[in-house]
Amino acid sequence: MSVYHRLDEKTKHVWEILSVLPTGFELKYLEMMEPMYAVAVANCLDMKILLVKDGQIFFKHELYRRTIETSLSPFVRVALNKKILEMFGDSFEQNQETERIIHHAKAANEYDVVVRYAPLAAAEAACLGAHIEASKLYFTAIEYYQGNDKDKLVQFY
Repeated sequence: MSVYHRLDEKTKHVWEILSVLPTGFELKYLEMMEPMYAVAVANCLDMKILLVKDGQIFFKHELYRRTIETSLSPFVRVALNKKILEMFGDSFEQNQETERIIHHAKAANEYDVVVRYAPLAAAEAACLGAHIEASKLYFTAIEYYQGNDKDKLVQFY
């Protein structure tokens, strides 16, 4: 955290964005969120705290990412995930990245989005033979369902 606290505001913001993305972030998306990201992270790339591979930027160590993520206020964490979902949800959907949609929807408290996509991901997982993962995704849909429609709830069982 001592390195983080010595960073300029732009670099801190980039770290905060990257901290809510466990698998990294496409550079083109990061540029849309933080146009000056290249200047902000140049030193971090030199120090090997952040890495770029195959068009994605991410923390070298998961511990760095988690430390920054847990240091964020819950409001900042929700806001970042909400912004990512709003800005890139359509792209995630076009690329059939439902797991990313679900991850950010859960973290953004967007329960309706979780309930819409978790069963789709569960059905896909079941088709691939990943039945344990499918059951977890159906459970996620049940857990996040806020309505009173028992027929809809039964569909998740």
